[in-house]
Amino acid sequence: MNLQLEHAGQEEFKKLEDSNKENRKLWEWFKDDSLIVFHKMFKRLGVKFDVEIGEAFYEDAIYDVLKELKEKELLIPSPEGGQIVNLDQFKLPVALIQKSDGASLYITRDIALLKHRLSKYKPVMIFNEVGNEQTLHFQQLYAIAQLLGLKSAKLEHIKHGLVLGPDGKKLSTREGKAVTFESIVDEITSRAYDVVSQKNAELSEKERREIAEAVGIGALKYNDLKEHRTSDIVFNWEKMLDFHGDSAPYLQYTVVRLLSIIKKAGVSQSTISTHSSENLAAVDDEMKTTIMKKVLDFDDIVALCAQTRFTSHLAKYLFELAKLGSQYYESVRILDDENISRRNGRLLLINSVAQTLTTGLGLLGIQVPERI
Repeated sequence: MNLQLEHAGQEEFKKLEDSNKENRKLWEWFKDDSLIVFHKMFKRLGVKFDVEIGEAFYEDAIYDVLKELKEKELLIPSPEGGQIVNLDQFKLPVALIQKSDGASLYITRDIALLKHRLSKYKPVMIFNEVGNEQTLHFQQLYAIAQLLGLKSAKLEHIKHGLVLGPDGKKLSTREGKAVTFESIVDEITSRAYDVVSQKNAELSEKERREIAEAVGIGALKYNDLKEHRTSDIVFNWEKMLDFHGDSAPYLQYTVVRLLSIIKKAGVSQSTISTHSSENLAAVDDEMKTTIMKKVLDFDDIVALCAQTRFTSHLAKYLFELAKLGSQYYESVRILDDENISRRNGRLLLINSVAQTLTTGLGLLGIQVPERI
């Protein structure tokens, strides 16, 4: 970056912190316009926040942070003129808390944020879900929290990898490679629309658009959540929308197929559940026990995700369960079974798979449309 421009940017930021009227007005404008776009995308993604607080909320608290660090003799002048905290005892580099011009940094505001959260919400745990590249930042933040005696909650950095372009290289705004999230969502739903239209040309335009939205956004979410959280992800449109591979569309399609069989059977959920033990006992298919065991593993998998903070365990489980469900309905002619008890037992099996897949996808924030 041009050093002259960088210096000019630093000066303008300091003016903003000093409540310069013009900078403040511009900031309010940028913020309000940005939030309109953010909320539009959050709505499409089905994302809701109970609390939305920006960095500006902590402006006044920053001075209290600096005062406390100074009172506890943790804040020391740096050779460059700023204020730092020595973290040698944690085997970490010094943390710059205040620039030479008096402006604050991310870590200064994060300390204020942490103090606010601990005071207001009294949490047992606090997760910071930010990329691998910020590992040092959070190591320093948590170290300073210890020095300040902020130990009432467990602090954990939930790291994740980067999303790389098809060429395997980082999508960098500085190199002009970044694309807007809105354009990605529009592209994936457009591609999903083409696939849905090919599969079900008889659907109305409205139905195709609604299904494409659920399939496209589901594909986008699953593409991230199925991977090992700390690994980088190579962006690939075709894999995300593969109806035969490890993708959200495949899982969604499996649920739709299983439920369509139950619908064709003309049997209600209550009928399927009635005399379930007797009906399952009548099923002598080789895959019955395998499917039942897999369905019963669901709670343990969810618990594992909570313990390890890895959604990939759940995604892998759902893919394996979907494959079992698909193999079962392709190998067993359920609707042609004249033994009503056995037929209902088989319907109960595929219903349990469909409901478990739907619940699991729901935990990943993915909807299942009624048709695909």
